[in-house]
Amino acid sequence: MFRDASAASARSVVVVPRRPPCPAREGAEQRLGDRVTQFLSYAIPGLPYGCVFALMAVGLVLTYQTSGVFNLAYGAQAYASALIFYVCVNAGWPSWAAFLAAVVVVAPLLVWRWTAFSTASSGRPRCSSSS
Repeated sequence: MFRDASAASARSVVVVPRRPPCPAREGAEQRLGDRVTQFLSYAIPGLPYGCVFALMAVGLVLTYQTSGVFNLAYGAQAYASALIFYVCVNAGWPSWAAFLAAVVVVAPLLVWRWTAFSTASSGRPRCSSSS
């Protein structure tokens, strides 16, 4: 198409004039960056707290839907497991062993204790399928 290389390079270069920077736009971009930074500085540390509240809500809803009783002892059971974990870790246990002791052993014992005492007081299990 072009036989002369200098003619081809002269035609392919397009010079676009650059606009001078707008001081108002630069300030707005800086303020937006500050807002995003501030939002992230609150949102990222808040995610674990939100997850904990979501887990507590799921536990309360699950307990209510399965038994028909709004069981506030769910929080006490979670506190007892967390306390067992904390005590075991401070006693020098590895984290995985403290987790097993708190969640796999103690939590089912607390649930069993709650159902055993509720059965003994009423004479029948609370979660029975028969009316």
